[in-house]
Formats: sequence, C-alpha cells, structure tokens
Amino acid sequence: MTSAHPSIEHQNAQRREAGLTVETSTCAPTEARREALEEIDPGWCPAWDAGWQRCFRLTQTHVQGGGAVSMAAGEVVVQGEDLGR
Repeated sequence: MTSAHPSIEHQNAQRREAGLTVETSTCAPTEARREALEEIDPGWCPAWDAGWQRCFRLTQTHVQGGGAVSMAAGEVVVQGEDLGR
C-alpha cells in the first residue's frame, strides 16, 4: 500500500527520532478556530496537550493570586491537579 503523503511520514519519522513532537490532523482545529483561540489567548499552543495547558493556567492563576510554585510533587494541588509534578 502506497501512502498519499510519504514526505509527511518521512518528516514525522525524523521529528520523532529527534525527540520532537509530531503534528497530527486528528481533531485538529480549523484555521478559523485556531485564529479565534489566538485572539482569546495568544499563549495558546496546540502543540502542548490539554493537560499541560490546564496545569499551566492553574499554576499561572495560583502565582498571580500570591501563591508560590512548588518543585515537589504533592505540595500544591489546585482543582485536583498537582502543580509540582
């Protein structure tokens, strides 16, 4: 079976070998959605998974509210997320 996009597969294989993330079109937002998200939050980055982004925002809100960032797991838990992990 021949792939319709061998160059993309080759590029993805190279990125994986280099330890980099690989873009996927699975559930990828449309260009209009990406632009709308960028308007709402210029720091939004689809390369970061939703769990990472959630922890980032919880940590940002925690620090802006006067909280300290912990580097040890289990010391700061916000909305069920361990911010020190």
